[in-house]
Amino acid sequence: MSAVRLALSIVVFAVAVPVHAAIHHLRVGAGCTYATIQAALEAERANPGSPADFIWIARNQAYTAQDIQIHDQNVFLYGGVDDCVDSSISGTTILSGSGGSAKSVMTISGHSQVWLGGLTISEGDNTASGVGGGINFVGTGLLKIGSSTITNNRAGYGGGINFNGAGGAGDVAELWINYDTLITHNAATTSGGGIRIEGNASMRVVDPQVWIAYNDAEGGYGGGIEVIGPARANIGSPGYRLIEYIALLYGNTAQYGGGLAVTAGSGDNQDGFALLFTTDATHPLWFDGNVAAHVGGAIYAHPNAGVGGGDASICGGDVRLSGNVAQEGSAVYADEQYDAITGYHGASVSLGPERIHATTPACGGAEPPSSFGAVECTSPYCNLIDGNLAQNPSGQAVPGSTILVQSNASVVVDHTRVLDNHGAHVMRLVANDSASSVNPSNGYLSDSLVAGNVVDGDLVIADSQTRTKITNCTISGNQIGSAVVHSDGILDLFDDIVAQGQTTTLVYTGGNPDNLTIDYLLSMEVASLAQGSHVIHGDPAFVNVATGDYRLMPTSLAIDVAPAVGGDDFDLDGRLHDQDIASVPNLDGVRDLGAYERQLRYCGAADTVFCATFDYD
Repeated sequence: MSAVRLALSIVVFAVAVPVHAAIHHLRVGAGCTYATIQAALEAERANPGSPADFIWIARNQAYTAQDIQIHDQNVFLYGGVDDCVDSSISGTTILSGSGGSAKSVMTISGHSQVWLGGLTISEGDNTASGVGGGINFVGTGLLKIGSSTITNNRAGYGGGINFNGAGGAGDVAELWINYDTLITHNAATTSGGGIRIEGNASMRVVDPQVWIAYNDAEGGYGGGIEVIGPARANIGSPGYRLIEYIALLYGNTAQYGGGLAVTAGSGDNQDGFALLFTTDATHPLWFDGNVAAHVGGAIYAHPNAGVGGGDASICGGDVRLSGNVAQEGSAVYADEQYDAITGYHGASVSLGPERIHATTPACGGAEPPSSFGAVECTSPYCNLIDGNLAQNPSGQAVPGSTILVQSNASVVVDHTRVLDNHGAHVMRLVANDSASSVNPSNGYLSDSLVAGNVVDGDLVIADSQTRTKITNCTISGNQIGSAVVHSDGILDLFDDIVAQGQTTTLVYTGGNPDNLTIDYLLSMEVASLAQGSHVIHGDPAFVNVATGDYRLMPTSLAIDVAPAVGGDDFDLDGRLHDQDIASVPNLDGVRDLGAYERQLRYCGAADTVFCATFDYD
């Protein structure tokens, strides 16, 4: 299948070339015109074709001690052919750095456009201060990698690939990780175990059959991928399918950001950005089993403080974060940095389908997700944060959170299910220095289900100089060591359901009562909600808690309770809110409480699951 796809790409390219263009086909291997890849590249540089030349690398000899240099060239480097005349790609050619000096296997510089296919690049061993163990790209242009494997390489930065867009602001370098590409078992002494992208560069990983796994950033950031501003990453691949899909980012390790780390650059306005989405409606973008020794098991964002400092932003929808591990922020860690003049500067992470289904750029992105092939995910695993663990490197449970929001940082979790995570808290908002904080830390949960989590402390906890907003959420079936919500800052609770038995719903220790707003809330424990308005005491009557169905029975006290909200407004199932059930008297409006809106058609208890599953008017 990979050979077919690679051959097809060659045919498509050839068709696009004008008939008068001169394209050269150079052959490397035992008995071929060129004995070494570098010799073929030098010949191509001396007599370049237009628009690009093909260099075919036969697998009839070994290629060790490789130090391949590509400079100001447009070339296809294709391996996987048997000999000097074969053009049928049936395997891979191994390019190894073994036996050579401490350098990258391949270095691409200047303004180059390079296509790699049918290759395995391995055993690159750049120094602890060097960049790009397997591939080092520094310059402008384009690098596309398909039907290839980057494995067992090492460098100080960018163990597998270091990609540095070294041009001006208007001259961006592009890295494409295409179909049937594996980036595995690479290591960085410091940061960027699998891929490190920096400078004026962008990356896209949107094809199926891509796997970024078992890479390690031993001393720093981004086990799988590190993005350093002003670089931008667009990630939407469903991963790699054997019998079933394996997560795109799987089993990577780092100190910070086991799966993905996005950090601001060191100069002014060097914003780092990653857009997360899915390109397969039935298989969401998936981060699974990634480990951070310190913080940010799945994803980590870190800004740059100071005047003109850069932001670090991660914007995602239709994403699954599962089974990731860290001491703090096992799924998400939004970090801060302090500057004596400007105070704390925080990163931002936004997760939820509303962020990426628009036709306009999302969260500050330059292009709409649809331009990268983003589609609306229909899988039950879309928009899911589940099974993440707060543990130390020894595998012992520690009092960490699934989601951690540092000073002045922001995390939005929208239309997402947060299930079966273990730690001290599901979400924690921190204010390290209230006297120097310019803006509060922000944590928002909306139209989400929080269920089945096991926490030793409060489910959601927030310091002073923070703002927590929980709207149209259902919180039920969690094992909680203390209270459901504990806040010392600004707190808004709107249109929610809390079904946690007699567990204390709220501990509010903020000094200013004006900072607490509770309006339209159904809870099984209401003594702690005396300051609230429209608080209802009772059982919400879910369809089937045992099977995880937290939709509302026709008899639920949460139906037609709150005022309607204008505009297109959808529940966790993607159905319209504010549906007026004629058989239920309205309290103050037609909005249901919690994550799920009861729809117009009455089905009766026996048919509720059926009705919740299918569309109807």
